[in-house]
Amino acid sequence: MEWLPTAAASGGPWALLGGVIVTVVGLVLKGLLVPATHVDRIVKAYETVIAEKKDDVTAWKAAHAVEVEANRVLRDQVDKLLEHSQTSAHAWQAIKAAAERADDQA
Repeated sequence: MEWLPTAAASGGPWALLGGVIVTVVGLVLKGLLVPATHVDRIVKAYETVIAEKKDDVTAWKAAHAVEVEANRVLRDQVDKLLEHSQTSAHAWQAIKAAAERADDQA
C-alpha cells in the first residue's frame, strides 16, 4: 500500500472513507461528476417551487384577511338586526300595554 498517503494508511478504513467522500464532494462542486447545467436546472426548479409556495402562502393570507373582514361586517349587521329586533319588541310591548289600558278604561 505504498500508493496511499501515510495518514490514510495509518487512519484505517475511516480515513479512506473520508477521503472518498471529500473527493466525491469536490468533483460534484467542480462540476466534473455532475454537469453544472444539470445542477443549475435542479436549482432553478427548486427556486420555482419555492416561489410557488410563497405565492400560495400570500394567497391564503389574503383569503384569510378577506374572511376576517367579511365576518366583521356580518357581526355588525347581526348586531344591528338584533338592536332593531329589540326595539320592535319593546314597541310591540308598549302598543300591547296601551291597548290593554284602553280596554280596561272602556
